Amino acid sequence: TFQLARLKPISFSNVLRSVMKGWVVESIMPGKVGSFAVAWFWQNEGLTLGQGAAVALMYRLSLGVITLVIGIFGSKFFFPTLHGDTLIVTIGILLLFGGGILLYFLKDKLKTIISSLFHTKFSGFSSTFKEMVLDPSTAILLLIFAFTQLAVASFIFYLMFNAIGYPVGFFPVLVSASLAQLAALVPISINGIGIREGIMSALLAFGGIPIGVTILVSGINTAVGYLLAFSFS
Repeated sequence: TFQLARLKPISFSNVLRSVMKGWVVESIMPGKVGSFAVAWFWQNEGLTLGQGAAVALMYRLSLGVITLVIGIFGSKFFFPTLHGDTLIVTIGILLLFGGGILLYFLKDKLKTIISSLFHTKFSGFSSTFKEMVLDPSTAILLLIFAFTQLAVASFIFYLMFNAIGYPVGFFPVLVSASLAQLAALVPISINGIGIREGIMSALLAFGGIPIGVTILVSGINTAVGYLLAFSFS
């Protein structure tokens, strides 16, 4: 809502509904590709597809920067035996590999779709994106919002683990959730399912939490997210 206000004031309830619809699309798409579906829904609010895509991309990049920074520095403190740099490089390679596979199989369709979009509805992407990137106040606030989202999600995991008798510190959960969020971008599974749980369970196993418990807690969290998305949309 904060970002869209720069383009066209849209009520929070309408933004919430469109984001939840985007979650539904995201639940059946590889990686986090579905997060850009909101751009399609925002056309009903008078925005072009390009403007909506720029808004979605800017927030995705903000969240990516936060997860990368927390993942790199946090792993050095809380998971030093895993060699955090190697883990980040591995995730990066997986991202490139997954993206390459996606482009290879969809290249012909993507060419047609992108060509059509740029000639019809994709106007406003570059100008909107540049305006947000070059405005320091917008960029800083988006980073703060992204960190807040990640911290709240991590705190929920922290509460769930402690509630079932597996005490673990908040910061190890925050670091593992950051790396899991980063790994979930790899477009080789639906909505990053499996990759996200695998990364979190491997990391938190060093904190004394059984792998099966982490997978179960993460699965419950994902299921609740789907339930909310379908309900609100």
